Amino acid sequence: MTSPVPSHWGFASSLLLATACWGLATVMTKGVLMHVPPLTLLIVELAVSLIFLWDIALVQRVRMPLNKEALRLGLIGLLNPGLAYTLSLIGLTLTTASMATLIWAAEPILILGLAWLILRERLTQPLVALSGLAILGVVLVAGISANSVDANALFGNLLVLGGVLCCALYTVLTRRAGAPFSSFAPP
Repeated sequence: MTSPVPSHWGFASSLLLATACWGLATVMTKGVLMHVPPLTLLIVELAVSLIFLWDIALVQRVRMPLNKEALRLGLIGLLNPGLAYTLSLIGLTLTTASMATLIWAAEPILILGLAWLILRERLTQPLVALSGLAILGVVLVAGISANSVDANALFGNLLVLGGVLCCALYTVLTRRAGAPFSSFAPP
């Protein structure tokens, strides 16, 4: 008889799988963009997501409130996935998958800065120091590659950075809105 696997192994396996999916996503997207224009891919991605989410909402019989708050939260979606995905996909056609992934690593730091600026969240001195160190690391690694980057790749990097900024702003604005209702909470 075998002993049961501790529950932390399931948790660790899930984290590993999620990390692998995240790591492969940019590389796979870059490969798809060699054959499909970025805006076509965006439309397909969004359509599949909408169909999937509406199916879940219908199965769970989720009531969708149609009021100002719901509209305001919906408009935040113009930032992410809207602009964030659009800018990132177009940028990815011009830069490398590794550089795009490195730029996306700056998202948590941008969220911290925007949370401080917009939400007036307090940042501790160690957090600011470690964030500065993280930014320095991204700049150093990106700077090493920037010596051999052409103008198109640099523009692509800026587009990806714009997408990351939209995603960070989306996160902060969603937090500010307070999200008074859950996306898939049963009635």
